[in-house]
Amino acid sequence: MRKMKLTTTVILAVCFVACSSSEPRKILVPINSNVSLTQTRAPSIVLKEPIVDTGSPICPHDMVFVSGEYCSKPNHDQSQYDETGIGDPQCEIWMEKPCDQGGTHPSCMFARCKKYKATSSMCLGETVHKEFCMDKIEYTNPGDLLPLTMSDPLRHNEPVNFTHAEKVCAENGKRLCYETEFEFACQGEENFPYSTGYERPDLICNIDIEKDIGGPGDRMRKDLLVPSGSLKDCKSPFGIYDLNGNADEITIRDRSPAPSNSKETGKHKNALKGGHYAPVRNRCHPTTTAHDDGYYNTVTTFRCCTDPK
Repeated sequence: MRKMKLTTTVILAVCFVACSSSEPRKILVPINSNVSLTQTRAPSIVLKEPIVDTGSPICPHDMVFVSGEYCSKPNHDQSQYDETGIGDPQCEIWMEKPCDQGGTHPSCMFARCKKYKATSSMCLGETVHKEFCMDKIEYTNPGDLLPLTMSDPLRHNEPVNFTHAEKVCAENGKRLCYETEFEFACQGEENFPYSTGYERPDLICNIDIEKDIGGPGDRMRKDLLVPSGSLKDCKSPFGIYDLNGNADEITIRDRSPAPSNSKETGKHKNALKGGHYAPVRNRCHPTTTAHDDGYYNTVTTFRCCTDPK
């Protein structure tokens, strides 16, 4: 287990950075509500019914059928961390300056793109036909609303890590999703950089919370998560919720190599996708691979996939 150290300006945990802005943010709240809140923390939302798919003949009722041509290398494809400090040339509007444009180090390595160019969706790699079923929302235990993170009270408080995610999916007759399946479900055949399109979904997804995110034990606050699927517009072209933001998602690494700083270089299978609620890249393609299969945190969850019937 690795601890995350928080500071007032930068959060260095291989997967996020906190910014200094004090401006409140707006989140659109429950799925059937037109109410919006302006605040620096996630709203408290109570949903009477879980959000599930009506069902496909080839997928379980709580899953979505994903089918089409997956691009392995869209033009916006950048690593999770830009160690060189060079900003993505496909970004049209930056939220903060990348290092090569005068940004402040080290936060400039995590510069977020507010809006991408339309050319960012060009496919520069091979395309592969994919068909699979994916959970419409992040995994929640029966009767719960928030995504399952940190430890599982229904399973002897086992840590919610890669091994546990595989186990829970198998118990439900499913399997853990692959990294490339997450990417395709997020970007769609349109090859969007964000699940919602070219513009950063900071007003419709649970992302970019910048203040008071530190919790007990140098971890991030769990109460800033929102109920799985509760943000009605935070969905991908396939209609899958929260693929960007809320909680980081555990997947099976099948595209990205393990980094040299991993203690299990080339061996562990864990790949974190989508980002969490703090100011991180929160895009479809970046992958965090530095955490091994035993890693777990307050903002790390998963969802399950299965093969079509």
